[in-house]
Amino acid sequence: MGEIFLLALSQIIVLFVFIIIGYLLRKLNILPDNAAMVISKLIMWVFLTAMAFKTFAVNFTIQNLRENMGYLTAGLVCTIVFFFIGNYLGEKFGKVPVTKGIYKYSFVIPNTGYMGYPIITGLFGEEALCHFMVFTIPLLILTYSWGVAVLNGGGKVSVKSMKNPMLIGMFAGIVFGLIGIPVPELPMNILTTAANCMAPCAMILAGIVVAKKPLKKAFSHPRAYFATLIRLIAIPAVVMIAFKLLNVDHDIMTIGTLAFAMPMGMNSIIYPEANGQDSSAGASTVMISHVLGGITIPLFVAVLSVL
Repeated sequence: MGEIFLLALSQIIVLFVFIIIGYLLRKLNILPDNAAMVISKLIMWVFLTAMAFKTFAVNFTIQNLRENMGYLTAGLVCTIVFFFIGNYLGEKFGKVPVTKGIYKYSFVIPNTGYMGYPIITGLFGEEALCHFMVFTIPLLILTYSWGVAVLNGGGKVSVKSMKNPMLIGMFAGIVFGLIGIPVPELPMNILTTAANCMAPCAMILAGIVVAKKPLKKAFSHPRAYFATLIRLIAIPAVVMIAFKLLNVDHDIMTIGTLAFAMPMGMNSIIYPEANGQDSSAGASTVMISHVLGGITIPLFVAVLSVL
C-alpha cells in the first residue's frame, strides 16, 4: 500500500512541477499570449503523433494480440460500455458544445499512458505492462479517432474532425505492427524521445491555461470534483465488481480496474486550446483528478489484493 502510494505520488509530483513551471512562465510574462496555442499544436502534430505510431507499431502485433486475447476482449467490452456511459454523462455535465466534448472525453478516456504505464510497471513488472497495453488498445483506438474528433468538434463527430495527425500515426503504426515491419533503432529512438515530451509539455500547457484566470478558480468548480469522483471511484468500481461477479480472471480484473482508475486524459486541454476554444474545464478536471488519483489508485490496489 505504501509503495504504490509513493509511486503514484511521485508521478503526480513530477507532473505538477511542470504545471507550476507553465503557470509561472505565463504569469511572469516570459511566454507570450499565444504560447498555449503554439505548444498545443506542437504536442498535437509532433509528440502525440509519435506516441500513437510507436505504441501501435510495438504492441499491435499478431503474436501479442493472440497471446493476450483475454485482455484485449475485456478491454474492448469495457471501452464499448463506457463509451456510451461517458457520452451520456458528458451531455449532463456540459452546458456548451466544447465543455460537453471535454467531459465526454474525460469520462471515457483515462490517462493510461503517463500515469498507467509507470504505475503498472512499478507494481507488477514488464509482463504486466504488456498485458496492460493490450487491454488498453481499444481505448487507444478510441482516443485517436472519436476522442480527437469530439475534442476538435466540441461534441460533433464528422469526417472532417477525424482527419488528424494522430489518427494517421495510429493507422501507420497498426500497419507496421500487423505486417511486422521493424522500426530501425534510430527512428525508434527519435519516436521515443518525441513521445516522452508529451506529458511535460501537456502539463506546462495546463499551467499556462490556469494562469489565464485566478488560480483559485481552477479548483473551485463543484462539477469538476463530481466528475472526478465518477472517473476515479465509480467507474473503476463498476469494472471491478462486474469482473468479480462474472468470475473473470483475477489478473484481467486487476489490469482492467486499474486502467479505468487512472485520472482524466490530458488531451482535454491540448485540443480545445489548439483550436482556440476554452480549455479551462479540461485543465480543472485534469489537475483535480491527478491530485486525488494519488489517494484513490492505492486504495483500489489494496482492495484488489484481497479479492
